[in-house]
Amino acid sequence: MRTRVLPVVILGAAAIIALSVTRADASAILYGPTAYQSFTDSPFSGPGYSMYVEDLEDGVLNTPGVWASGGSVIDGPYVDSVENGGNGHSWYSNFVLQQFTFAFDQAVLGALPTVAGIVLTDVGYNALTPYFGNFYFEAFGLGGVSLGAIGPYYMGDGHDTGQKAEDRFFGVMNAGGISAIRIGTSETRDWEVDHLQYGTVSTVPEPSSLMLLAVGVAGAIGRRYRQRNATR
Repeated sequence: MRTRVLPVVILGAAAIIALSVTRADASAILYGPTAYQSFTDSPFSGPGYSMYVEDLEDGVLNTPGVWASGGSVIDGPYVDSVENGGNGHSWYSNFVLQQFTFAFDQAVLGALPTVAGIVLTDVGYNALTPYFGNFYFEAFGLGGVSLGAIGPYYMGDGHDTGQKAEDRFFGVMNAGGISAIRIGTSETRDWEVDHLQYGTVSTVPEPSSLMLLAVGVAGAIGRRYRQRNATR
């Protein structure tokens, strides 16, 4: 199931301009791992974001314009999720995969997201350290260029039956767009993720709009300057 979370405030004009300049000029920002029990724990859940959250509770990855490199939806007693007290649906490695890549199709979506994230919900069995493992996160921009990586981080809670203590969020913000995110491990092929989320900072104008605004302001200042000189 895909849930749309709409922005709840609109910033003032001065704040929009300042925020646009800062984010347009800044490098990509990586987040995590941070504790996560529901979407309200996401750094992208607050005012000013327009987000889609894929919680998988309808049993499929039903998000047009987004595809996964592998895995499938799983539910049952040995499933960790952020839904239904920890026993909902999640995206599972099928004892095969050590990484998931979720890619965003610009042609379908209309534009690449500028924020995106995923939640690690379970580390399953591995022979070396059962129910624990080292995990990393990486994000990619236009042309598949890496926006940076974080980790590995050693995580797990020693259980595989719905406990939520190990749930951790990883995410990225990049004003130039995000083409894909990847989460992976080198130690197990038995693990799960949930709450794939992506969207935009909805109250910030595009760089082109900011440029037009800057030109307009400069023009107004120039006209006022000429008018003052003409009266002298």
